[in-house]
Amino acid sequence: MSTNYKGTNKRFTWTNNTSDAVASGDAVVFGAALGVAVVDIAAGASGELDAKEVFTLPAASADSWDMGAQLYWDASAGNLTDTVGANTLAGMAAADKAALETTASVDLNVNVA
Repeated sequence: MSTNYKGTNKRFTWTNNTSDAVASGDAVVFGAALGVAVVDIAAGASGELDAKEVFTLPAASADSWDMGAQLYWDASAGNLTDTVGANTLAGMAAADKAALETTASVDLNVNVA
């Protein structure tokens, strides 16, 4: 293995510079990406975010999409959506989602055209 290998690039240490604690399993926007907290992260503390796996997260109930759709994180609503707007690219839909469903599976940070 090369001396510059740094790992699988799935988890990142993130410092919670907000005034709110983040619970394990919560979605977290960092830079232009989305991660899911692996542990509880208190305000001012650091903890790991997973940014390269498939997770089930809250989703806009009015939206529907097919597997492979590009998804975004709406931080103000706290859910996944297929609406670009000012939302953060979250990744690719890992399964179809019908209207009225309130959760969806997303393959984090997989960009699709």
